[in-house]
Amino acid sequence: MQVVTNLSAIRTYRNLQNTNTILDILSRQLSSGYKFTSALENPAGMALHESFDTTIRVLDVAISNAQAGLGYYESAEVGYQQVSEYIKQMKEIAVRYATGTYSADDKAQMSQEFAALLAAISQVAASTKYNNTQVFGGSNVTLQIGDTATDTFTINLSTGGNAFSAPDLDGLGFHWASATGSATLTLSGGISGLGAISAINRGIGRLASKRTKTAQEYNRLQMVIKSIQLEHDKYQEVDANLHETDIAQTMIKYTSLQIVQQAGIMMLAQANVRYQGLLNLIS
Repeated sequence: MQVVTNLSAIRTYRNLQNTNTILDILSRQLSSGYKFTSALENPAGMALHESFDTTIRVLDVAISNAQAGLGYYESAEVGYQQVSEYIKQMKEIAVRYATGTYSADDKAQMSQEFAALLAAISQVAASTKYNNTQVFGGSNVTLQIGDTATDTFTINLSTGGNAFSAPDLDGLGFHWASATGSATLTLSGGISGLGAISAINRGIGRLASKRTKTAQEYNRLQMVIKSIQLEHDKYQEVDANLHETDIAQTMIKYTSLQIVQQAGIMMLAQANVRYQGLLNLIS
């Protein structure tokens, strides 16, 4: 029996070291919540995590951009609601004006009210903004909803977006008549060959078409957001499975290895005690 080299104790000690190393790893995973925290621990896993994390963060920004687009459309609808109310009042005035029982003074007063409502519509067009950005009559707004040049969504509330050939009304994207020209709508003369009532009816229909188109685009953008959110959740789930600690499973391993560690300590002690019996032979 050799006494200089205690192979049994050495082997037991190495096994105990391996157990302690794994326990340290599991302890770090349980305390941090992550399977690895640097590329030194898991180079391939960290590379994948960085790629997934970048994509997730880009999709977060894309969702935020798209939601801002919803706010832009909502601001436009508020403006359309105001204009719709003004046009209804204009039509009431036009119908009264067309009745022959009113005096010249009455009609002059109606014309003033009518002109004030037209001015109010122009004011809506000028004052409707989203985040200090002009909503009506400006350029198209492009939403960046991804990390490539094609990942965009265009908000088109400008004149060209309504598919009407005639000029729009103060940038709101609808007009009173189908003929060209930009004459001011009046109670007495109408506009572009149409009487006032007919022109207003045309404007009501065109405004309704514009609002319908805007609502359709709004709904389409909502669907885009849902699609981005689904993609975001998919990447987040994959990244969580790759990077985050499964607490329950890791705790089971940790508890089992604690038992193995205690057994290893006991076996190391026994391996050392075993050789003490040789002292009885030489004493």
